[in-house]
Amino acid sequence: MRGNALERPSRSLTIVLPAYNEAARIGPALDELFAYLRGAPPPRAGGVSVDGLGPDWAVLVVDDGSTDDTGAIVLGRPEAKGPEPRLRLLRVAHAGKGAAVRAGMLATDSELAIFADADMATPPDQLPRLTRALESAEVALGSRIQPDGSDRRAGQPAYRRFLGRLFHALAAAWVTGPVPDTQCGFKGFRREAARDLFARQRIGSIVFDAELIHLARRRGYRIVVVPVEWSDRHGSRMRPGVRLALRVAWDLFRIPLLHRGVGPRAAATRSEPAVGEPSRHPARPETAPDGAADGLPMSLAGWRRMWGLRVFADPRFVRVAFGLVVAILLTFRAAQLIGWSAAPQWGYDFSAYWLAGRHLLDGETIYAAAQLAGPYAPQGQFLYLYPPFLAVLAMPFAWLFQDSYGPAAGAWALGGAAITVAVVLGIARLERLAPTRERTLLLLAAAFAFPPLVGELVLGNVHLLLVGLLALAWWGVRIGGRRGDALAGVAIGAASLVKLFPALLVLWLLLTGRRRAAAWALVAAASLALLTLPVTGLDPWVSYPAVLANLGPPADTTDALAPAVWLGLFLPSAVARAIVLGLGVAAVAWAAVRLDERASFGTAVAVSVLVAPALFQHYLAIMVLPLLLGLPLAREGPKGARAALAASYFAMWPGQQPLLGGAAWVLNRAIPTVGALGVPATLLRIPLSKRRKGR
Repeated sequence: MRGNALERPSRSLTIVLPAYNEAARIGPALDELFAYLRGAPPPRAGGVSVDGLGPDWAVLVVDDGSTDDTGAIVLGRPEAKGPEPRLRLLRVAHAGKGAAVRAGMLATDSELAIFADADMATPPDQLPRLTRALESAEVALGSRIQPDGSDRRAGQPAYRRFLGRLFHALAAAWVTGPVPDTQCGFKGFRREAARDLFARQRIGSIVFDAELIHLARRRGYRIVVVPVEWSDRHGSRMRPGVRLALRVAWDLFRIPLLHRGVGPRAAATRSEPAVGEPSRHPARPETAPDGAADGLPMSLAGWRRMWGLRVFADPRFVRVAFGLVVAILLTFRAAQLIGWSAAPQWGYDFSAYWLAGRHLLDGETIYAAAQLAGPYAPQGQFLYLYPPFLAVLAMPFAWLFQDSYGPAAGAWALGGAAITVAVVLGIARLERLAPTRERTLLLLAAAFAFPPLVGELVLGNVHLLLVGLLALAWWGVRIGGRRGDALAGVAIGAASLVKLFPALLVLWLLLTGRRRAAAWALVAAASLALLTLPVTGLDPWVSYPAVLANLGPPADTTDALAPAVWLGLFLPSAVARAIVLGLGVAAVAWAAVRLDERASFGTAVAVSVLVAPALFQHYLAIMVLPLLLGLPLAREGPKGARAALAASYFAMWPGQQPLLGGAAWVLNRAIPTVGALGVPATLLRIPLSKRRKGR
């Protein structure tokens, strides 16, 4: 006895080999197969002797519409000649591997049928392992994953292994259940099971393996998983690409729908697949869904009982599906960013800072005469609206990129992206938001999928810089003591010189008893302003109050989200601004006095944006910080708190939708405004609910 001989079954066997344009490989593969079947010793350790097979065997090659000499090579072999040839050829029209296997398995009348890859990736000396398994089961699935957990696919290219894992995760959750290796091209069936399953098979692509396993489970066949040897053979016909990915995804999705009316055989029980032997604890038979006859719509109860839809509650499926959505979304955002880098919007806002820096380098004024003469609209490229301090920060970019602001805007965007990553990671660690790496990556993905943040990277405004400074301020608040007060105060003072609205947080410092931090904010702002005087001179600082006072409402309100602009539809602009500012101050004061510091600080940051007289969608990038601070509060708050934060986050997603015509303002302005207002509203509500529960 040669090799590891297994007990010889007394059943006839047909080995089905699907082949498409395999002229270069079919000859050597058949040489290897017939050498083994004639009694050659196993070619490797761990192989099984041919003594484990019976004498009644045959090989059927299914030519899947090949355009080369595959069929001629098969028919020219000596095994294909004679009155009782061991080798037969079946020609079919090209319809995919699954269709070829189906045709071959239905064409055989042997008691056992095994299909294998035509390149002998699974060596012939593994055949007895399947035939032995079929003594106690109707379906035997070869698996490249070994009992010790090792994977024979380790030698495949990295991209193939990644695609394989991705497919397996989706197939396991949606179609097959817990089968360790669905795509091993080495599977065996008893005659009755083969006729039943392959007659029902509908998928012709490479996904057909998953369909067969799905059908076997639904029909209640005993399934056994058999670890086998396997090696990667060069010359695979699979070429990964968008077309193949879409075909695979579509076929995988429709398998449960195609077989929604398939139920178990009479008196059949269905087993979970096990390694080495069928399960001794069969699962409860699954009855056919109500109204699930072919061609008829299922009832709601039928849909609920269908295997494919039940997995929406499976955490593995949810994790994989969510990961795919995130990956697709981030890819789309990256494509948007790349596309906009060559569009007129690229660096539109940053152009004003770059030009102001150029003017300082050339000794010119940074404000236009129209800004000092009277009211003006806060719109227009190269129009600088901010304190002189920001123009000084832009000077290095203007000096390094003197010919064009485009490359400078790219460097500014990279800096903004780096700040975003640092803030998300820092807040996640500080507030213990992400105990696992997976959750940390999801937080980063949520930040970079946020349309206002993408718009900020494209247009090049200052709000990501402000996010970084205000996150430093929060870090200082959490540290506490003299060092924490200094850090919080300096960060808020610097932010107030970049744009005026963060100065509202000085009020928050005072009302929360952090007078030392408030003093640091004032000292830092004054010191930084004094440091810029040798560069800017006194004139821009003297002119800035007039620039701010003359700032009028936007001439084009297509993208305007500021509550003051909405209120300005009914009241004079100055009155509307005063009311909004008063309400904002009241909200910050109430939060500072009544709420815990995390909720009140997040509220102050969100409100400081909303009281600005000019507010556009990309300004909402600053909401990343209060949203992050709200996550731990939402966990501890009322049931609807987390949903309210999520609703606010997604409500800030819509943008311009010209196809909606006159109703476009609903998506472009109204819903994002409601979302922005929802952030402080939710933060104000969470601690209030907690206090009520404690009473």
